[in-house]
This record gives sequence, C-alpha cells and structure tokens, in this order.
Amino acid sequence: MKKLFFLFIILFSSQPAFSQSGWYWQHPLPQGNNLNSVKFIDNSTLIAVGDQGVIIRSTDKGVTWSLEPSFSQKTFTSVYALDQNIIFICGDQGIILKSSNAGISWSYIGVNTLQKLNKIIFINSTIGFTIGNNGVIFRTTNLGQTWVQLNSGTTSALQSIYFMNASTGFISGGGYLLKTINSGDNWSVFAPGGFNDFQFLNELTGYSVSSYFSFPSYYGVTYKTTNGGINWNALNGSCYSSCLSLLFLDANTGFVSSSNGISYTSNAGQNWTCSYLNVCNSIDNKSNIYITVGQGGSIFRSSDNGVNWTNKSYSYSSISLWDIFFINENTGYISATEGNSDSTFVKTTNGGNNWLKLKAPSTAIFSIYFTNENTGYAGNGVALYKTTNGGINWNISRNGSSSIVCFTDANTGFVAGSNSEIYKTTNAGLNWEMKFSDAAGNIKSISFPSLSVGYACNARFDILKTENGGNSWYYLPPINGIVGQEKIIFINENTGFISTSYQGKSIFRTIDGGNSWQPVLIINDNQSIISDIDISESGTGYATCWTGRIFKTTNFGTSWFELLSNTNNRLYSVCKVSDSIVFAAGTNSTIIKTINGGTALTSINNFTNIIPSEFYLHQNYPNPFNPITIIKFDIPKTSFVKIKIYDVLGKQIATLLNEIKQAGSYSIDFNASQLSSGIFFYRLETEGFTETKKMVVQK
Repeated sequence: MKKLFFLFIILFSSQPAFSQSGWYWQHPLPQGNNLNSVKFIDNSTLIAVGDQGVIIRSTDKGVTWSLEPSFSQKTFTSVYALDQNIIFICGDQGIILKSSNAGISWSYIGVNTLQKLNKIIFINSTIGFTIGNNGVIFRTTNLGQTWVQLNSGTTSALQSIYFMNASTGFISGGGYLLKTINSGDNWSVFAPGGFNDFQFLNELTGYSVSSYFSFPSYYGVTYKTTNGGINWNALNGSCYSSCLSLLFLDANTGFVSSSNGISYTSNAGQNWTCSYLNVCNSIDNKSNIYITVGQGGSIFRSSDNGVNWTNKSYSYSSISLWDIFFINENTGYISATEGNSDSTFVKTTNGGNNWLKLKAPSTAIFSIYFTNENTGYAGNGVALYKTTNGGINWNISRNGSSSIVCFTDANTGFVAGSNSEIYKTTNAGLNWEMKFSDAAGNIKSISFPSLSVGYACNARFDILKTENGGNSWYYLPPINGIVGQEKIIFINENTGFISTSYQGKSIFRTIDGGNSWQPVLIINDNQSIISDIDISESGTGYATCWTGRIFKTTNFGTSWFELLSNTNNRLYSVCKVSDSIVFAAGTNSTIIKTINGGTALTSINNFTNIIPSEFYLHQNYPNPFNPITIIKFDIPKTSFVKIKIYDVLGKQIATLLNEIKQAGSYSIDFNASQLSSGIFFYRLETEGFTETKKMVVQK
C-alpha cells in the first residue's frame, strides 16, 4: 500500500505552481524572452513561440496572454496552425512539436538533423515542409508522422517558404530564390532573392522583404514582383531597418514587421504608414484583429486595421535595467535607461508583484544606494543625486563623476568615477571630500565589509584597499592574467570576490584581504561576462552574466553551480534579499525572481555512441551521497524525457530534465546541496515508459 500511495501522490502533485518554480518572470508579463512567431488557430485563440522554449497562449483575441509550461530550453522559431486543433512548432536542433488538441499537449516528432529549423508550413491536410540552416529541407506526406529530407542544392540558411499551389513552391535563402514545380521533389535556383520573408498573392504577384548592412546600421527593403518572381522591384521605403516578415491581405493592403515596428500600405507599397513599436518578428491577423510579437516578449495588438497598436505584454518597452537595490523583501528600486539615453527608475513595495515607473533625476543612472525606504542616492557619469521621499524628487548632492555609490551607514558614504577618484561624505551627502585620485581608469565597483575596511577595483585592472574608513587608499598586488574587472564584493574584511576576464570569464576569491587571489569559477564562454555578484556572510551567493546565465554558491564561493534562469536576455544586476529570495534584472526590461534559491541547471552527457535496445533507469552513484550524485538512463529512440526528484511524501522538489533527447545513454548530475539528509526518489518519464528509484542524501 505504501508504493501505491506514493505513486498517487506523484501524479497528484506533478504539476507544481509554474510561476514559483526556480526563477520566474516579474516583468515583462507573461515573459520577456524574444518571441519569433505568432499564429491565430481560430477566431479567438493565438499561440506565439520564442527563445528558451517559450510558448504563450491567448484565448481572447490577444487581449491577455498566459505562459505555458516549458518543454525545452531550445529556441522555437516558427508556429503553424493547420486548423484549430492541429499545430506544429519547429526550432533549434531539428526540433518539431505537434499538437492535436489546440496546443494543450505536445508530442515530439523526430527529424534527422541537428540544424536549426527556421520555418514550417503545410500546403494541405497532409503535406508539409520545414526548412532551416545548412540548406536542409524536410517534407512530410502523412501529417507530420515522418519527415523525409530533400535535396536543396545549397548549404545556405533557408529562411522562408511559400507554395502557390500543391506543385509550385519557392524557398528563399543564401541570396537566391529556389523553386520547385513538382511538390518539392526537386529544387533549383530560380532568381536572386535573399529574402527574410515573401508571399505570393497569385501566380504573378508577390511581395518580399530583406535587410542589408551599411555602416553603421541595418536597412530594410520591400520588393514586389509582377511576373511570378522572375524580377523583383524595390518599393518606396517602408520606414524601417531590418525588415523581418510581411503579411499581405490583397494586392494593395499589406504589413511589414521590422526592427522598429510595423509599417502599413494600402496602395501596393507606394506609401507606408509607420507605427514605431519594438523589434517585431512576426505578424498575423484574423477578423480585423492584428497581433505582432518580437523582442523581449513584446506583444502589440491592433483592432483598427493597424492604425493604432496597444502593448499587451505589460512591459516598459525598450528599457534596460542596470542596478537593483532592495531595502527589505518588499521595497526595492532598479535604475534604468529608456531608449538611447533617457533614464528612469522602477520601484516596488510588494516584493516585485507590481512595479511603478518613476522619473529619474538625469540621464544614464547606473548606480543606486538607499539607506532607508525614503533616502537614497543615484549616480551617473557627471553628478550624484539624492532623494528623501522614496525617489519622487531628486536633488544634486555633488557635481562631478559619480558612477558608483556606496554607504556604510546613514551618514557615511562614498562615490567614485573617472580617474579612479573616490570621494567620502560623513554628513549624508551635504559635503564630499576627495580621498583618492589617479590617472587610471574609472572605478567599476566599491565594497565595504566594515566601517574601516573597504575595497575598490577600476578599469585598469587595479584593486584598491583602505583600512581607515576610506580616508586613504593603497594598491593591492594585481591578479596575474586578468583582462577586465566588473564587480568586487567582500563578505568580511578578509574574504572577497571579484569578477574578471581570465581564460574566459571568471570569479576570483581572496581569503587574506586581497593579498592573493584564486579562481573559483571559470566560464569557458567569452560572451558570458559576469556582470554582478551578490554574496553574504551566510556563504550563499549569486552571479549574473550577460548571456542570461546565473551561478550560485552555497559554500562561501568554494564551488559554483549554474541555475536554470529561463532567459537568455542580458542580465546586469543581482540582488539577494535573503539566501532564497533573489532578484535579477537586465535588458528588455527583464526582472526575474526566485523565492526558493533557484533550480540547478543539471549537466547532461551522452557517454556512449551505442544505441540502447530498451528504456532503462540506472541506480544513482554514489548512493548515499553528499551533495552530488550521477543518474544514468537509456532511451532507445528520440523521446521527450522528464527526470524529476520527489521527497518521501511525493512532493516534487526538482526537475532535472524536461526536453527532447536523441536516442542514447545519458548521465545527469544532481546537486542536493540545498536538501537536508533523507530519502528521496528520482523518476524517469518518457512516452510509454516510467520508472522510479530511491536515493539517499547523507550529510
């Protein structure tokens, strides 16, 4: 009876509260990853897909949207609705998903490629095509059950596909337009045409869009053909650079989505009306309702044929969020820039459930510090500002370079900026006195673990230290081999961390007051610049990266493990309110939060080239373990695989894997550093197979 009871609990609790699992979105809503494609599936229901395996749904003609549970961390590029029930999605690494119940559930369809698939379409109730990078073309003749690769004759990335009828179709990519006249059996170069998207209205008339680079920007062009695609003539400018997709309703009426919004023509492209929105990747319409989706999860809706557009993603568009400061679990501030230079603040008083946009005192505010709920300081490149009413009004506290601000108590604080200048106040910003200056680069970060001891780093790779409350500063020995420094933070007078560029992107730690440093985290990814670190005396800390990656330590920085952040947006700042409550912010107005310390991103490896003959879940090793164990499993065919962890009551506590895997034998690491000692269960779930085994955490 115990076993039956356990299985019942697993089934009952296998759908945890989605928004509270690991990191979840607070802004924008429903989410902030790029959306790449949108489609109406009936008169009221839409589905949009995007980066990080995002699927969102609306059932009220695009007025409100909900985030669906994630099936993968891969990018979804295209969605196609054959009818109100049958929907297909394609994306990275040859992924194709199919739903037969209007997107309520999805099944994986195997395609023999790891190339990115860029577009999927169907030309009738059974025949469909998907195209992608490296010239791949696949065709199905049985409603997506199986896909056969066709010869494109090119290795270029294929971007768009359109069929005039069951026999005649075109594909754009690699600077050419490919054509078939036998339903895709053969393809040949038909005409020049490196189009991002195109559409034919009949056998002769069609439109297309493309982009080209001319320093310093991208520019877009809209074309028209009147002879079946043999020749394409450029139309008058459609307002925008980087034309990405198009939607023509008839020979005269059409829309172009691009890097700055939507353009509309009612006279076959002779004139265009422009709506400046955001980067718009895709557009669709039904019954005079138009929806466009794009960068940062942006969703815009028009109900008057594109004359006016309403933002439906509940976001402050085009905002980059820079520096987070929380006074307590409820009240916090984030500095931001809007557009090219306009600065603003967002403020919450309920733990991030709602954010209020405030007017900033100046442009380009990058650093903020509050000494209580009302009194705060904000620094930009030329001045320091002070508020005493919670950010409603600001006054200049000092003129001069003040990029970084830090206070040790209500009265004593420091600002720093160019030429490594450091200023100190002892009267809450009424007066400031220079304490250090050098011709070196700008100060990037300051940290005071006590009233007397403080540290700073600059752009010249120097590390400074004070032992008398900031009245004088001296240079510490440099870290050999580093290239850049972004953040320095100390949890006591001796133990501190600094983010650098060293053999990739790194975090170094010192335990002797900065006299010597050792790398404790090295990320072998030159794009993953470590933008911020927040760690406390408890030993728990977090680090954010420009690639959206988040790392965590629970042992004073001795080791770090990656968390599942659910975004690839650039993250600039992290703020740890407690060991488990943490905020991170960055580009595309991104604000994400965790209330459970985040979910570890498990590493998974295919350790053999031999295809197993059956599904099998191995016993974890070592067992008992502390804190890391290895779980191995075999899958004889490409499958959607889930591996979940449960406690003895059947409560799901972690999801290690929730994505499609090719046939093979895999090992996956499980880190139980956040769990107490006890018995736990791990469960493998695939289509037609499940198995559960016991493991023991022993600390």
